[in-house]
Amino acid sequence: MHIEVAPDGVMERVALVSGWAPTPLVLGYYALGAWKVLQCGQQVGLYDALAPGPLTVDEAARACGCDPTGMRVLLTGLAGYGIVRKCKGKYVFEKEAARFLASSSPTSVADLLAFGRDLERLLDALPDAVRTGRHLNLHHIPHDPGFWDRYLGGLASAARFLGPVLARLVPLPAPRNRLLDVAGGHGLWSAGYCGRYPGLRATVLDLPEALPTGRSIVEKAGFADRVTFLGGDLRTTPWGEGWDAVLLFNILHNLGADDAARAMEQAFAALRPGGVLVIVDGENPGDADRVTMNAAFGALLFFVLSDSGVWPEPQVRTWATGAGFSRIHRRRVLQFPGLMALTCVK
Repeated sequence: MHIEVAPDGVMERVALVSGWAPTPLVLGYYALGAWKVLQCGQQVGLYDALAPGPLTVDEAARACGCDPTGMRVLLTGLAGYGIVRKCKGKYVFEKEAARFLASSSPTSVADLLAFGRDLERLLDALPDAVRTGRHLNLHHIPHDPGFWDRYLGGLASAARFLGPVLARLVPLPAPRNRLLDVAGGHGLWSAGYCGRYPGLRATVLDLPEALPTGRSIVEKAGFADRVTFLGGDLRTTPWGEGWDAVLLFNILHNLGADDAARAMEQAFAALRPGGVLVIVDGENPGDADRVTMNAAFGALLFFVLSDSGVWPEPQVRTWATGAGFSRIHRRRVLQFPGLMALTCVK
Protein backbone atom coordinates (compact mmCIF):
# COMPACT_ATOMS: atom_id res chain seq x y z
CA MET A 1 0.00 0.00 0.00
CA HIS A 2 1.20 3.53 -0.74
CA ILE A 3 -0.08 7.09 -0.80
CA GLU A 4 0.00 8.89 -4.12
CA VAL A 5 -1.14 12.13 -5.74
CA ALA A 6 -4.20 11.37 -7.90
CA PRO A 7 -5.92 14.01 -10.06
CA ASP A 8 -9.47 15.28 -9.62
CA GLY A 9 -10.57 16.29 -13.10
CA VAL A 10 -8.98 16.86 -16.50
CA MET A 11 -6.94 19.96 -15.67
CA GLU A 12 -5.24 18.34 -12.68
CA ARG A 13 -4.48 15.29 -14.81
CA VAL A 14 -2.85 17.53 -17.40
CA ALA A 15 -0.80 19.25 -14.69
CA LEU A 16 0.43 15.91 -13.34
CA VAL A 17 1.22 14.40 -16.73
CA SER A 18 3.02 17.54 -17.88
CA GLY A 19 5.13 17.73 -14.74
CA TRP A 20 3.83 21.18 -13.80
CA ALA A 21 2.52 20.13 -10.39
CA PRO A 22 5.06 19.91 -7.50
CA THR A 23 3.94 16.40 -6.56
CA PRO A 24 6.38 15.89 -3.61
CA LEU A 25 5.04 19.04 -1.95
CA VAL A 26 1.43 18.14 -2.74
CA LEU A 27 1.89 14.65 -1.28
CA GLY A 28 3.40 15.94 1.96
CA TYR A 29 0.97 18.83 2.31
CA TYR A 30 -2.20 16.79 1.99
CA ALA A 31 -0.85 13.79 3.92
CA LEU A 32 -0.11 16.18 6.80
CA GLY A 33 -3.63 17.57 6.50
CA ALA A 34 -5.14 14.09 6.65
CA TRP A 35 -3.21 13.25 9.81
CA LYS A 36 -4.09 16.48 11.59
CA VAL A 37 -7.78 16.45 10.67
CA LEU A 38 -8.06 12.82 11.82
CA GLN A 39 -6.44 13.73 15.13
CA CYS A 40 -8.72 16.74 15.56
CA GLY A 41 -11.83 14.62 15.16
CA GLN A 42 -10.57 12.31 17.89
CA GLN A 43 -9.52 15.14 20.20
CA VAL A 44 -12.89 16.92 20.17
CA GLY A 45 -14.88 13.67 20.53
CA LEU A 46 -16.55 13.80 17.13
CA TYR A 47 -16.16 10.12 16.28
CA ASP A 48 -17.96 8.97 19.41
CA ALA A 49 -20.66 11.57 18.80
CA LEU A 50 -21.21 10.26 15.25
CA ALA A 51 -21.18 6.59 16.24
CA PRO A 52 -24.92 6.38 17.13
CA GLY A 53 -26.02 7.96 13.85
CA PRO A 54 -26.01 10.98 11.51
CA LEU A 55 -25.76 14.52 12.91
CA THR A 56 -26.20 18.00 11.53
CA VAL A 57 -23.37 20.49 12.01
CA ASP A 58 -25.20 22.11 14.94
CA GLU A 59 -25.97 18.76 16.56
CA ALA A 60 -22.34 17.67 16.25
CA ALA A 61 -21.16 21.00 17.66
CA ARG A 62 -23.46 20.68 20.69
CA ALA A 63 -22.48 17.05 21.29
CA CYS A 64 -18.78 17.96 21.27
CA GLY A 65 -19.04 21.34 22.96
CA CYS A 66 -17.58 23.07 19.90
CA ASP A 67 -18.19 26.22 17.90
CA PRO A 68 -20.63 25.49 15.01
CA THR A 69 -18.43 27.26 12.46
CA GLY A 70 -15.39 25.31 13.60
CA MET A 71 -17.36 22.07 13.52
CA ARG A 72 -18.50 22.80 9.96
CA VAL A 73 -14.87 23.25 8.92
CA LEU A 74 -13.86 19.98 10.62
CA LEU A 75 -16.69 17.98 9.06
CA THR A 76 -15.91 19.47 5.66
CA GLY A 77 -12.27 18.45 6.08
CA LEU A 78 -13.20 14.92 7.09
CA ALA A 79 -15.57 14.71 4.13
CA GLY A 80 -12.76 15.80 1.82
CA TYR A 81 -10.61 12.97 3.09
CA GLY A 82 -13.39 10.40 2.77
CA ILE A 83 -14.01 9.85 6.49
CA VAL A 84 -17.57 11.21 6.59
CA ARG A 85 -20.15 12.17 3.97
CA LYS A 86 -23.10 14.50 3.93
CA CYS A 87 -26.50 12.93 3.39
CA LYS A 88 -29.79 14.86 3.58
CA GLY A 89 -28.24 17.69 5.57
CA LYS A 90 -26.52 15.44 8.09
CA TYR A 91 -23.05 13.95 8.35
CA VAL A 92 -22.49 10.22 8.68
CA PHE A 93 -19.41 8.00 8.77
CA GLU A 94 -18.20 6.83 5.36
CA LYS A 95 -18.09 3.06 4.82
CA GLU A 96 -15.88 1.35 7.41
CA ALA A 97 -14.65 4.51 9.22
CA ALA A 98 -16.85 3.98 12.29
CA ARG A 99 -15.27 0.56 12.92
CA PHE A 100 -11.86 2.13 13.40
CA LEU A 101 -12.56 5.60 14.78
CA ALA A 102 -15.41 5.24 17.30
CA SER A 103 -13.96 4.27 20.69
CA SER A 104 -16.99 2.05 21.37
CA SER A 105 -16.03 -0.20 18.45
CA PRO A 106 -14.01 -3.34 19.31
CA THR A 107 -11.76 -2.54 16.32
CA SER A 108 -11.19 1.11 17.23
CA VAL A 109 -7.71 2.58 16.67
CA ALA A 110 -8.61 5.98 18.11
CA ASP A 111 -5.99 5.67 20.85
CA LEU A 112 -3.31 5.30 18.19
CA LEU A 113 -4.27 8.76 16.94
CA ALA A 114 -3.71 10.09 20.45
CA PHE A 115 -0.23 8.56 20.59
CA GLY A 116 0.42 10.12 17.20
CA ARG A 117 1.01 13.44 18.94
CA ASP A 118 3.94 11.84 20.76
CA LEU A 119 5.25 10.50 17.47
CA GLU A 120 5.12 13.97 15.92
CA ARG A 121 7.20 15.33 18.78
CA LEU A 122 9.70 12.48 18.58
CA LEU A 123 10.05 12.81 14.81
CA ASP A 124 11.11 16.41 15.25
CA ALA A 125 14.48 14.86 16.08
CA LEU A 126 14.83 13.46 12.53
CA PRO A 127 16.94 16.28 11.03
CA ASP A 128 19.38 16.15 13.94
CA ALA A 129 19.53 12.35 13.71
CA VAL A 130 20.32 12.56 10.00
CA ARG A 131 23.04 15.17 10.58
CA THR A 132 24.69 13.53 13.56
CA GLY A 133 23.63 9.89 13.62
CA ARG A 134 22.34 10.31 17.17
CA HIS A 135 19.03 8.63 17.97
CA LEU A 136 16.56 8.80 20.86
CA ASN A 137 16.49 5.21 22.22
CA LEU A 138 12.74 5.51 22.79
CA HIS A 139 12.35 2.76 25.37
CA HIS A 140 15.21 3.87 27.60
CA ILE A 141 14.92 7.65 27.85
CA PRO A 142 12.89 9.62 30.43
CA HIS A 143 9.25 10.32 29.56
CA ASP A 144 6.38 12.22 31.15
CA PRO A 145 4.16 10.22 33.54
CA GLY A 146 1.45 9.57 30.95
CA PHE A 147 3.74 8.35 28.17
CA TRP A 148 3.49 4.60 28.75
CA ASP A 149 -0.31 4.79 28.98
CA ARG A 150 -0.47 6.66 25.66
CA TYR A 151 2.19 4.49 24.00
CA LEU A 152 0.83 1.10 25.00
CA GLY A 153 -2.76 2.31 24.71
CA GLY A 154 -2.09 3.31 21.11
CA LEU A 155 -0.40 0.02 20.27
CA ALA A 156 -3.18 -1.88 22.05
CA SER A 157 -5.84 -0.20 19.93
CA ALA A 158 -4.35 -1.87 16.84
CA ALA A 159 -3.66 -5.16 18.63
CA ARG A 160 -7.22 -5.32 19.98
CA PHE A 161 -8.56 -6.36 16.59
CA LEU A 162 -5.33 -7.70 15.07
CA GLY A 163 -4.60 -10.10 17.94
CA PRO A 164 -7.46 -12.52 17.16
CA VAL A 165 -6.74 -12.13 13.43
CA LEU A 166 -3.11 -13.17 13.87
CA ALA A 167 -4.08 -16.03 16.17
CA ARG A 168 -6.22 -17.43 13.34
CA LEU A 169 -3.70 -16.60 10.61
CA VAL A 170 -0.75 -18.17 12.44
CA PRO A 171 -1.89 -21.24 14.40
CA LEU A 172 0.31 -22.76 17.12
CA PRO A 173 1.33 -26.43 17.08
CA ALA A 174 0.07 -28.74 19.85
CA PRO A 175 0.56 -28.88 22.74
CA ARG A 176 -0.41 -25.27 23.32
CA ASN A 177 0.17 -24.71 27.01
CA ARG A 178 2.88 -22.07 27.45
CA LEU A 179 3.55 -18.95 25.37
CA LEU A 180 6.24 -16.31 25.85
CA ASP A 181 5.39 -12.87 24.44
CA VAL A 182 8.64 -10.92 24.21
CA ALA A 183 8.24 -7.13 24.49
CA GLY A 184 4.47 -7.52 24.08
CA GLY A 185 3.80 -4.80 26.68
CA HIS A 186 0.04 -4.33 26.27
CA GLY A 187 -0.57 -8.09 26.44
CA LEU A 188 -3.20 -8.24 23.71
CA TRP A 189 -1.10 -10.37 21.35
CA SER A 190 -1.08 -12.99 24.11
CA ALA A 191 -4.77 -12.42 24.80
CA GLY A 192 -5.54 -13.06 21.12
CA TYR A 193 -3.92 -16.49 21.31
CA CYS A 194 -5.45 -17.27 24.71
CA GLY A 195 -8.85 -16.46 23.23
CA ARG A 196 -8.31 -19.07 20.54
CA TYR A 197 -6.73 -21.78 22.73
CA PRO A 198 -8.55 -22.27 26.07
CA GLY A 199 -5.68 -24.21 27.66
CA LEU A 200 -2.99 -21.68 26.81
CA ARG A 201 -1.28 -19.46 29.37
CA ALA A 202 1.05 -16.64 28.40
CA THR A 203 3.84 -14.62 29.98
CA VAL A 204 4.69 -11.15 28.69
CA LEU A 205 8.32 -10.06 29.12
CA ASP A 206 8.72 -6.29 28.95
CA LEU A 207 10.32 -3.32 30.65
CA PRO A 208 9.12 -2.66 34.22
CA GLU A 209 7.76 0.76 33.16
CA ALA A 210 5.33 -0.95 30.79
CA LEU A 211 3.89 -3.47 33.21
CA PRO A 212 1.24 -1.42 35.10
CA THR A 213 -0.37 -0.31 31.84
CA GLY A 214 -0.15 -3.80 30.34
CA ARG A 215 -1.77 -5.42 33.36
CA SER A 216 -4.62 -2.89 33.24
CA ILE A 217 -5.25 -3.51 29.53
CA VAL A 218 -5.23 -7.29 29.94
CA GLU A 219 -7.56 -7.09 32.94
CA LYS A 220 -10.06 -5.03 30.94
CA ALA A 221 -9.84 -7.59 28.14
CA GLY A 222 -10.76 -10.37 30.60
CA PHE A 223 -7.49 -12.35 30.48
CA ALA A 224 -5.78 -11.34 33.75
CA ASP A 225 -5.93 -14.94 35.00
CA ARG A 226 -4.11 -16.31 31.92
CA VAL A 227 -1.70 -13.56 30.89
CA THR A 228 1.00 -12.73 33.42
CA PHE A 229 3.85 -10.21 33.23
CA LEU A 230 7.58 -10.42 33.86
CA GLY A 231 9.60 -7.23 34.17
CA GLY A 232 12.97 -7.09 32.48
CA ASP A 233 15.00 -6.21 29.40
CA LEU A 234 14.81 -8.78 26.59
CA ARG A 235 18.54 -8.31 25.98
CA THR A 236 19.61 -9.26 29.52
CA THR A 237 16.71 -11.02 31.27
CA PRO A 238 16.62 -14.86 30.94
CA TRP A 239 13.76 -16.07 28.74
CA GLY A 240 13.37 -19.46 30.42
CA GLU A 241 12.92 -22.66 28.48
CA GLY A 242 10.38 -25.25 27.38
CA TRP A 243 7.97 -22.74 25.81
CA ASP A 244 5.57 -24.02 23.15
CA ALA A 245 5.64 -20.69 21.32
CA VAL A 246 7.58 -17.43 21.42
CA LEU A 247 6.21 -14.20 19.94
CA LEU A 248 8.41 -11.42 18.58
CA PHE A 249 5.69 -9.00 17.49
CA ASN A 250 6.79 -5.57 16.27
CA ILE A 251 10.04 -5.64 18.21
CA LEU A 252 12.78 -6.49 15.70
CA HIS A 253 12.48 -3.02 14.18
CA ASN A 254 13.53 -1.61 17.55
CA LEU A 255 16.67 -3.77 17.77
CA GLY A 256 20.05 -3.29 16.18
CA ALA A 257 21.46 -6.08 14.03
CA ASP A 258 23.43 -7.76 16.83
CA ASP A 259 20.52 -7.66 19.28
CA ALA A 260 18.07 -8.92 16.64
CA ALA A 261 20.29 -11.90 15.80
CA ARG A 262 20.74 -12.61 19.51
CA ALA A 263 16.97 -12.48 20.04
CA MET A 264 16.57 -15.25 17.46
CA GLU A 265 19.14 -17.34 19.32
CA GLN A 266 17.40 -16.70 22.63
CA ALA A 267 14.05 -17.71 21.13
CA PHE A 268 15.53 -20.96 19.80
CA ALA A 269 17.02 -21.80 23.19
CA ALA A 270 13.75 -20.95 24.99
CA LEU A 271 11.53 -23.19 22.84
CA ARG A 272 10.88 -26.89 23.26
CA PRO A 273 11.70 -29.12 20.25
CA GLY A 274 8.91 -28.57 17.71
CA GLY A 275 8.02 -25.21 19.24
CA VAL A 276 7.39 -22.22 17.02
CA LEU A 277 8.73 -18.69 16.86
CA VAL A 278 6.22 -16.22 15.39
CA ILE A 279 7.62 -12.94 14.08
CA VAL A 280 5.35 -10.08 13.07
CA ASP A 281 6.95 -6.93 11.72
CA GLY A 282 6.85 -4.42 8.91
CA GLU A 283 6.99 -5.76 5.40
CA ASN A 284 10.32 -5.09 3.70
CA PRO A 285 11.18 -7.37 0.76
CA GLY A 286 14.72 -6.02 0.74
CA ASP A 287 14.70 -4.95 -2.90
CA ALA A 288 17.08 -1.99 -3.07
CA ASP A 289 15.72 -1.02 -6.49
CA ARG A 290 12.11 -0.74 -5.28
CA VAL A 291 11.70 0.64 -1.78
CA THR A 292 8.12 0.49 -0.50
CA MET A 293 6.58 3.40 1.40
CA ASN A 294 6.23 1.16 4.46
CA ALA A 295 9.92 0.25 4.42
CA ALA A 296 10.95 3.85 3.77
CA PHE A 297 8.89 5.30 6.62
CA GLY A 298 9.93 2.48 8.93
CA ALA A 299 13.58 3.17 8.17
CA LEU A 300 13.15 6.84 9.11
CA LEU A 301 10.94 6.28 12.15
CA PHE A 302 12.96 3.54 13.81
CA PHE A 303 16.28 5.15 12.94
CA VAL A 304 15.18 8.11 15.06
CA LEU A 305 13.52 6.07 17.81
CA SER A 306 15.89 3.13 18.16
CA ASP A 307 18.77 3.42 15.66
CA SER A 308 17.24 0.47 13.83
CA GLY A 309 14.70 -0.01 11.04
CA VAL A 310 12.28 -2.39 9.34
CA TRP A 311 14.73 -5.20 8.65
CA PRO A 312 14.62 -6.78 5.16
CA GLU A 313 12.93 -10.17 5.14
CA PRO A 314 16.02 -11.95 3.70
CA GLN A 315 18.05 -10.66 6.67
CA VAL A 316 15.42 -11.86 9.16
CA ARG A 317 15.44 -15.30 7.52
CA THR A 318 19.23 -15.40 7.72
CA TRP A 319 19.11 -14.66 11.45
CA ALA A 320 16.45 -17.34 11.94
CA THR A 321 18.31 -20.09 10.07
CA GLY A 322 21.55 -19.05 11.76
CA ALA A 323 19.88 -19.57 15.13
CA GLY A 324 18.84 -23.09 14.08
CA PHE A 325 15.24 -22.62 12.93
CA SER A 326 13.79 -24.47 9.96
CA ARG A 327 10.47 -24.55 8.05
CA ILE A 328 10.26 -20.77 7.81
CA HIS A 329 6.93 -19.73 6.35
CA ARG A 330 5.71 -16.26 5.45
CA ARG A 331 2.17 -14.87 5.59
CA ARG A 332 0.90 -11.42 4.64
CA VAL A 333 -1.42 -9.70 7.12
CA LEU A 334 -4.07 -8.37 4.74
CA GLN A 335 -6.09 -6.79 7.55
CA PHE A 336 -3.17 -4.44 8.27
CA PRO A 337 -1.30 -3.53 5.07
CA GLY A 338 2.44 -3.33 5.51
CA LEU A 339 2.71 -6.17 8.05
CA MET A 340 4.06 -9.66 7.51
CA ALA A 341 4.24 -12.74 9.69
CA LEU A 342 7.01 -15.36 9.72
CA THR A 343 6.74 -18.70 11.50
CA CYS A 344 9.95 -20.55 12.34
CA VAL A 345 9.99 -24.08 13.77
CA LYS A 346 12.62 -25.48 16.16
